[in-house]
Amino acid sequence: MDRPPEQDVIDPLRFRVPLDPHLPRTVKTQFPFPPRIATTDTQTAGRRESPPRNNVLAAAMKILVLADIHSNWPALSAIHETFDACLFLGDLVDYATDPVPCIDWVRANSSMAIRGNHDHAVAQHVPARGGAGFRALAAATRPVHWELIDSNRLKYLARLPVSRRLTIGDLTFHLLHATPRDPLDEYLGDDPAAWQARVAEIDADFLCVGHTHRPLLLETERLRVLNPGSVGQPRDGDPRAAYAVIENGRVEFRRVEYDIDATLQQMRSVGIGEEGLRLAESALRTGGSLPDD
Repeated sequence: MDRPPEQDVIDPLRFRVPLDPHLPRTVKTQFPFPPRIATTDTQTAGRRESPPRNNVLAAAMKILVLADIHSNWPALSAIHETFDACLFLGDLVDYATDPVPCIDWVRANSSMAIRGNHDHAVAQHVPARGGAGFRALAAATRPVHWELIDSNRLKYLARLPVSRRLTIGDLTFHLLHATPRDPLDEYLGDDPAAWQARVAEIDADFLCVGHTHRPLLLETERLRVLNPGSVGQPRDGDPRAAYAVIENGRVEFRRVEYDIDATLQQMRSVGIGEEGLRLAESALRTGGSLPDD
């Protein structure tokens, strides 16, 4: 049986930091920020939950929610937000080819990060299967990741949890990349009935997911399902980097333009061939469409 996700409690008084548009750096705050202030293993009987120290400030927290960066550093570095907590929902790697600053930024700045299917494949040295479309793009870019990512960063990807339950202020979040039935791989769009069935056993205010590269906010009887969309490869017809912000319990989807040419130039500089570049350029410039041929 899979181990249930652990629960973390994040203190809203700990920090507020900007998303630095420059190279990743260690977070410097007035107070040291330990990612796990209190942890509960939900497999044990009787869950212990630490209440927020200040519910007024907890309600005013700004939570940055990111997913599917896919080694696209120009996209990630174009986001200029301050935040009290940052949740990353998986897929740091593949599709573009600048993984190191993306890994370092998430490692230094996220309050909680989880593993996506591409993180798992890169960390476990799983070759991308051939084919067409996005599989062909993954096959073109994944080998470069094994040249660029050192063993320490690969270990970080491999040790990312598959799911996690945590409390930030007075809100409880369940984080995973795809769906509760298949946290890494199941692809589920905006089907309310299907999501209602998937979340039947989830105890949280928000279920935060990625994987589809499409923004989604869906109310179910139990909770809200939130997908912030993709930072590095949106697939909803809008090429701008996508993310979400939660403030006062309200969700706001945000978009930002970034230098797509810089992403493609970096891919060219590390040796991605013309077919891979053609697929990447089409996906990035159109917001998810690939060439017909």
